Amino acid sequence: MNLTNHLRALVDSVNAEDTEGFLDSFTDDALVDDDGRRYRGLLQIAEWNTRQVIGPHARLRNLSDHRVGDDVELLVEVLVEGGVHRRRISAQWQDERVQHLRIRRVDPA
Repeated sequence: MNLTNHLRALVDSVNAEDTEGFLDSFTDDALVDDDGRRYRGLLQIAEWNTRQVIGPHARLRNLSDHRVGDDVELLVEVLVEGGVHRRRISAQWQDERVQHLRIRRVDPA
């Protein structure tokens, strides 16, 4: 599976509310940077997931994807708690698992 497909699988795990699959996508010492809020390691990522992602039933729709150097970047539309937001998601990988996930807000055009 290529890295774009790995990142899409991460998105699919969110949409399926598959917490185990979502957390299995990360290395044990992974870092999530969600618009400057940082969560390191599986325990903090699991807590973030409960509060911000699968817990509030977020749904992600992939709008586009492309490579940025060694990274893969997705532009997604996020539907959560009655609002729709756009985010850029990029990841760095170690042995086909996410080592560093970056999420950035995209301002409306």
